[in-house]
Amino acid sequence: MICWQELMSLRPEISAKLTLLGVWFGALLGGVILAAGVRAAPIDQILAVVNDHLITESDIRIQKDFKLQFKLVVENEDPLQFAINQILLLDDSDKFGIGKPTTQEIDAAIAVLASDFGSGDKLDQKLKEDGISRGELDERLVRFLICKKFVEQRINYFIFISDTDIENYYTEHQADWNGSGLVTGIRNQINSILFEQKRKMRLEEYLNKRRSKTTIRINQTAAPVLPNSGS
Repeated sequence: MICWQELMSLRPEISAKLTLLGVWFGALLGGVILAAGVRAAPIDQILAVVNDHLITESDIRIQKDFKLQFKLVVENEDPLQFAINQILLLDDSDKFGIGKPTTQEIDAAIAVLASDFGSGDKLDQKLKEDGISRGELDERLVRFLICKKFVEQRINYFIFISDTDIENYYTEHQADWNGSGLVTGIRNQINSILFEQKRKMRLEEYLNKRRSKTTIRINQTAAPVLPNSGS
């Protein structure tokens, strides 16, 4: 469990943020005491700290509400674990020269979101309801798109499926294809299966290596407030 003393002992940036948070909370509490019956605004709980990066409850809510999550290792990955993995990949993006998305790519992502919500006006309404500016959404989209680029350029790009791989897989799983022969359609299906297997293996290895060199602290008290949150 993350305690206040542990958090304050981390890097200066976090300590400063948390000190300000404490001051703000004290002021808020004082206001509530002076104005009995007035409801306090909800506190944005810290769910995890990854090196010097905070992950809060609102980060996960925004990630889920605006579909800023894609398959990394498994389908329906725990949102908090995805957020942690995304930070690890983003930390390495500069080292490997992963470029930021273009304005056109961001606009295209916004267009997809607007379509998912039914229209641009409905997307804007959701942003307003959640207290998120368009600029903040753009910043989160940039991180999301960089993460996708990282997987494409540093993981997927180096995966090669040979004809021998396909033929061996077909031989071992002929019953799955009812003996219909290694026709083009089946060959493509096997290629997709093997590609996904290798992609998952390479990405798991990469993330496990990064996690072994990273300080990750999960707030076990706060995390259960989110559905399917892991540790």
